[in-house]
Amino acid sequence: MPDFKKMHYLSITRELPEVEELYETAYQNNPRLISKNHKLDATRFKLDAYQAEKYPVISARLQAADYAREMGSSDKYRAGIEFKIPLYQAGQENAKIKRTAGKIIQLKADRLIIKRELEQQILELWLKISNLKQQFSDPDFTMEYRDLYLERSRA
Repeated sequence: MPDFKKMHYLSITRELPEVEELYETAYQNNPRLISKNHKLDATRFKLDAYQAEKYPVISARLQAADYAREMGSSDKYRAGIEFKIPLYQAGQENAKIKRTAGKIIQLKADRLIIKRELEQQILELWLKISNLKQQFSDPDFTMEYRDLYLERSRA
């Protein structure tokens, strides 16, 4: 049995939202588009990580020991700073950066294709619904046109 409580959603008097509103709703709820956006974000983070590999890294070490030290010494605490400076990378980081930048461009293009497909489908459905609403709401106009056409044919 149909659920008659939800029949008002199918009413012909219900207003059809603007196409732009439907576009925004589709952009926010389409799983393919959400997936592409997450992949794009992940690739951007990967690009940032590859770019960070080109720069020096500074790290600090702190140590506190009382009698557990391997080498016998009298100091209880030690601190150290470590520098890692990449001197020669043979273009490996640049290749990773370029490859990842290319992937970002590809993902943006894929996202744009998905958006255009969504917009096309939404527009087609919106126009079809608008046309059907117009046909349903104007049966008298069609009958008058037929009568006038019949009168013209008789004349």
